[in-house]
Amino acid sequence: MLDNAHLVALCNEKLMPGLRDQVGKTSLYWKRAYGDKSAKDKYKASVELSKMLSYGDKPPTETDGKFTTVIPTEFHGEMQMAVKYRYLVGDVLLTDSDKISNQGDAIVDLVATRIKNSGTGIKKRAGEVIFTGNNATNPLQIDGLGVVIDDANTWAGINRTLNPWFAAKKIDSGARVWTRDEINLMHVNLTTGLEERPTLQITHQTLWLKAAETLMEMDKALSAHKGLAEVGIENFIMNGSMVIKDVYCPEGWWIHLNENVTNLYVEPTMDMKMEDFIPVSNQPHAQVSYIKFGYVLWCEEPRLNGIHKNLTLTA
Repeated sequence: MLDNAHLVALCNEKLMPGLRDQVGKTSLYWKRAYGDKSAKDKYKASVELSKMLSYGDKPPTETDGKFTTVIPTEFHGEMQMAVKYRYLVGDVLLTDSDKISNQGDAIVDLVATRIKNSGTGIKKRAGEVIFTGNNATNPLQIDGLGVVIDDANTWAGINRTLNPWFAAKKIDSGARVWTRDEINLMHVNLTTGLEERPTLQITHQTLWLKAAETLMEMDKALSAHKGLAEVGIENFIMNGSMVIKDVYCPEGWWIHLNENVTNLYVEPTMDMKMEDFIPVSNQPHAQVSYIKFGYVLWCEEPRLNGIHKNLTLTA
């Protein structure tokens, strides 16, 4: 009979890499932020990330380089941000009856099926909360894009009402009709330098289709076709950055994201790793192994991101 330690080791070696790959394909944004990244770029081993930020410019002193004495001055435009990791936990339950009824490869197949079921749940939940994030009902969820890209809430320990330099650009359109000019204006206002500009735009499929159709109408060669499928458009560039539709992006949202300052980090020891089986307190003939996924959305320059909410389509 395969003992628990060898079963866990076998699962981590043979099954978990495939599960990580599936989580990486949760959605288009997940693929970019997690699935396509190297271990060097996506792993940060810490339960809390923190950094000192500067929110002002200390002017230099001009001298002739020889006779002028430079008197140092204090600079108070500094503040520390801190963001905690959050965790999604799946579980694999194994009973004594399971072990007796499934020997050799059969027990591995049984556990593999249960891992897949837990992984599917983690994948779906991760796709949802990366956008909506935590709230009063679910305070243990990750700070999603809708929480990070905001202008009024306290995030990373910094009150953005009192410290507007740490606020993102947010426009609640109040069910206002979508126009391309409105999207363009947000993009222009967020562009302040070569790297200080949105690198990705994310929206719901309905708005994405509207934008694609608008661009097609501007191009006579494309407008001759009847639909997007015939043209073969999957993603397109607008204002120099790719526009993608994400199945988990809430309807009415249009996100302008600077990926140079906004990153999804994963705790390397909790990247869909199966832990040792432990007894279940209320089930004497059962053991459980937990599958943990620790991750955090990190952004040290929220002001370089923007979001529209409650956009609607033209009639």
